[in-house]
Amino acid sequence: MPPKTLIRGGAAIAATAAALAFPSAAFATTTVGINDDHLDKPATEAEQGCEDGYLGEVDESLDYWVFVLPKATGDQFVSVTVTYDKGDGIQETLAIPGDGWIVEGSGDNKAVLPTEAGWTIASAEAEIEGDGKKDFFNLTHTCAATEESGENPEGPDNPDESENPDETAPAEEEGSTEEVADEGEETLPTTGASRTAVIGGAAALAAAGAGTLFFLRRRNASAEH
Repeated sequence: MPPKTLIRGGAAIAATAAALAFPSAAFATTTVGINDDHLDKPATEAEQGCEDGYLGEVDESLDYWVFVLPKATGDQFVSVTVTYDKGDGIQETLAIPGDGWIVEGSGDNKAVLPTEAGWTIASAEAEIEGDGKKDFFNLTHTCAATEESGENPEGPDNPDESENPDETAPAEEEGSTEEVADEGEETLPTTGASRTAVIGGAAALAAAGAGTLFFLRRRNASAEH
């Protein structure tokens, strides 16, 4: 009959081998949803907490959502996926890690996700380690945006008309008033020689004719004598 020490040693080796052979049993994960009480509500309607150190440097134009995993549900977050309603029937799905982060040093039972201001949670689920009595996680609090985003609303399509009014007013062509006044005057077209030249020519022809007539009369008078 083998000694008791050998029996105990063999049992310990068998237990270790079983643990190594089935590692998934020690690291089993479960998927749970978010508490329905946190759906369809903006960040402004949740409890506010913007001073938490794990939020880092807060961008005041964003909403920060802080999720917590109750001990009665599981041990720690592995990942969190949240689908948000952005308005006008548009949704966007974000993931932690990636778009947000799991807070280290908190037992990995808190997760943070920043979003644009005004979104609401349409649905969410988390992959967790451990298996408790409850099957949901919670939104513990938020840090709602306190100012608008830094985007400039006065882009190329929306210029500020109060500035540089001379650039937005239609330009007036120089001399337009004079041109309108000239349009009311009646002008005659100029064809051939001018009226002054015609009158001068007629006077010259008349003088030449008178001279010729005077010469002919004198010649006739000399012939008679």
